[in-house]
Amino acid sequence: MRQKKIFIFALLACTLIAAGFALNTARARTIVMSVFAPVSRAGVFFSNKTAALAPSFFHFREQSAAILRLTEENESLRARVVNVRRLEQENELLLKQLGVQKQKPRALVAADIVSYDPYHFAQYALIDKGSDDGIAEGMPVIMPGDMLLGKIYKAYPRYAHVMLIADKNNKASVKSVEGGVSGVLGGALGNTLFMDLLEKSASLASGDLIVTSGLDGVYPKDLVIGSVTQVESAAGDIFKQAYVKPAYAPFAHTQVFVITNHL
Repeated sequence: MRQKKIFIFALLACTLIAAGFALNTARARTIVMSVFAPVSRAGVFFSNKTAALAPSFFHFREQSAAILRLTEENESLRARVVNVRRLEQENELLLKQLGVQKQKPRALVAADIVSYDPYHFAQYALIDKGSDDGIAEGMPVIMPGDMLLGKIYKAYPRYAHVMLIADKNNKASVKSVEGGVSGVLGGALGNTLFMDLLEKSASLASGDLIVTSGLDGVYPKDLVIGSVTQVESAAGDIFKQAYVKPAYAPFAHTQVFVITNHL
């Protein structure tokens, strides 16, 4: 029904146009223009609106593309900043260790701690270097600043287990810097170290710095162990004991150094 009306309207329009040209009269042209005026005005209206919207559409697309590009550049710059900060921290640790190296030449292999693995009342760490990098069992492991962490317990081609100095089975010959008091150090409960076999008359006090003496053949001398927190002496004992807080902080640094030329 709708299509039929459109057809009749179109036929009438064509007839009027033909009559207008045939008669060439002002009245005929007026009739034709009055019939098509609404349609013409509607077409002009939508044409103007479309022309006005076109620049806005393309401008929106350009802005969206620019925002996406700036976002990608921002993410890239952020990743670069993180990488630069990481490299700065690593360089700081390396320079700190190299500063010690000038006085005490050692062959070192740098490694990263992957995880700490305390199990069966033992204290271990896993590092990402192994026998393929020249690492072998028994080699000392230190942190920046010559702080003793432990020794290589098991070495595999691409990784190794480190027995921490806090492990009860890890013994080291140590001495105090202030008075030169010698003793044997081992792990106690938790992250506490226990210094034993101290002479009864030995001058040792809370706060004294403890370092390796090098007498055990396992660790080089003067590696930093920690500081004394408590000294105990029973009346009937021949020796006295001391508790030592380790200098290293297990989660403060992830980079360590394996001394490969000591053994």
